[in-house]
Amino acid sequence: MTNDELKKKIVEILCKVWLEPVPCTAERKFERIADALIAAGIGDTSDLEVKCEVLQRDVDNLTRTMEEGAEELEEAEHRAEVAKRALEHEIKNRINITGDVESLVYTYYGRAIYQAEKELAEEGKGAGETESD
Repeated sequence: MTNDELKKKIVEILCKVWLEPVPCTAERKFERIADALIAAGIGDTSDLEVKCEVLQRDVDNLTRTMEEGAEELEEAEHRAEVAKRALEHEIKNRINITGDVESLVYTYYGRAIYQAEKELAEEGKGAGETESD
């Protein structure tokens, strides 16, 4: 209901009750006006309360999803850090054995970069298909 429609409805109720030829006190007239407004559903917030409950559930679900995503991100970052340390350790060990730093860097880091680029390209293809459809 728009504000104009609400105003019109309230004025109709006020006129109807106030102008009734029923003999009673002003207090009783106000009570009758209040009863008429309540009966018309004016001031009823139950629909809004239900909407608020639904929105609160949505907020709670989104918050939970964000927290889970943050935990997954922390785990992924941790795994990446562990993998990086392991790779660096392996390279240092190989350098100590062979002494050929340049070929080891190209071999291990090159493979890692190639694999990462390949995976990102595959992800990009999947994302590209959905964007163009």
